[in-house]
Amino acid sequence: MRTSLTLFLCFFLLNCSKQVDLGVNIELLKNNGVTVLKKINNSEKLSEEKSLISKINLENSSNFNNWRHANFNSQNLVPHANFEGNFSSIKKTYNFKKAKDNTYKKNIIKANNKIIYVDDFSNLHILDEDLDLINKFQIYKKKIFKKYPLKFSIVSNDNFVYVADNLGAVLAFDLVNFKLAWRIELGVPLLSNMAFYKENLFVTNSNGKIFSLNFVNGKINWSYETGSAGTSSHKAYQLAVANDKLLFSNDFANIYCIDLKKQNLSWRITLERESDYSDVSFLELSNLVVEKNNFFLSSSFGSILKVDIETGKIIWSNKGNSSIRPLVTKNNIVSTNQKGVFNIFNKKTGKIVFQKSLFEILRSNNIKLKQTEVSNLFSASNTIYVSTNNKFVFQINTRNLESVAYFKISKSPQSNLVFSDGFVYFISDNKIYKI
Repeated sequence: MRTSLTLFLCFFLLNCSKQVDLGVNIELLKNNGVTVLKKINNSEKLSEEKSLISKINLENSSNFNNWRHANFNSQNLVPHANFEGNFSSIKKTYNFKKAKDNTYKKNIIKANNKIIYVDDFSNLHILDEDLDLINKFQIYKKKIFKKYPLKFSIVSNDNFVYVADNLGAVLAFDLVNFKLAWRIELGVPLLSNMAFYKENLFVTNSNGKIFSLNFVNGKINWSYETGSAGTSSHKAYQLAVANDKLLFSNDFANIYCIDLKKQNLSWRITLERESDYSDVSFLELSNLVVEKNNFFLSSSFGSILKVDIETGKIIWSNKGNSSIRPLVTKNNIVSTNQKGVFNIFNKKTGKIVFQKSLFEILRSNNIKLKQTEVSNLFSASNTIYVSTNNKFVFQINTRNLESVAYFKISKSPQSNLVFSDGFVYFISDNKIYKI
């Protein structure tokens, strides 16, 4: 089995040019008859739920005009937003052309009162706050990508939006004059999110090579290559910037820290697999979330970690199999995995203080859960929301954690969510919603 997988991957990689080597698609491997060793998942059903706390404290909810990164900022630290609406009340939608079979989660941001995203046909859309089209720019002709699903990462800084894609290009688009400012071809799929530091724009490719680009003109400042295992999910490549440190990962399960002031490698750690997991795994990481002098992440290797940024020391580790970005609150870390296991950890000790199976609530109401997975975790107006790929949304009251409600919405978010001025924006199928 391992031999067949290895031979297939070698054939696959040797027969793909750098331009179209878009990363290994696990579902495609399965459809081609390749057996993929899976991790053992024992966390779908809990033997016992925990309720050592009854509430958690969030910072006061705030309104935000700009949401310049998919995860709010270069630290991936999503704040507690104010949300005045509800998911059953859709204010307005904007339609765009839908492509088939693109499983990549889309990015959507808000900058300078403009809603910005890229569709599956590489059209950069710029909308006003009422979701009326201001400008549209086509990045690629269809003949270039017609056989391949596209993945775009987008961020904004001042009056420009920056786009990186899995065909290997990065571009800057002027939001004032609505024209291309610069473009650079890096040749290998760019799979990570992007982040800023001073005049540097960072992004990582599928070879585990991180680039620092000058965001004014697109020129390469420097690059650092870490290598690649060659069988990666795009979620293996994550990065964050905080405290003059650049944190990034590769698909060898290595986390690197570069000191941007001293311009040297500060430390490197390697994530360890839990004993219940196979030695062949397609690594998926959550976003690296930085708060003060620490960062938090969880992974498909079965752990959630708190790590000291200065030293790379793991402060605590606990079981937490998830590639969904955790939420950082005043005293706790909130996490959920794709199978609906909802955990709250004590931020100081890593101890699980609250645990509940959200999917068991659905099962108890005779709701079938075939292929149901959690897709988003976020907080707004003292409520934690957990949404799934089949249109269910859970509401958890942070002032009474035992108060869990669920409802069904017309569309499941297929992007990050942008909270701005009391509204929320997200993409589902071929529409963008404002609620």
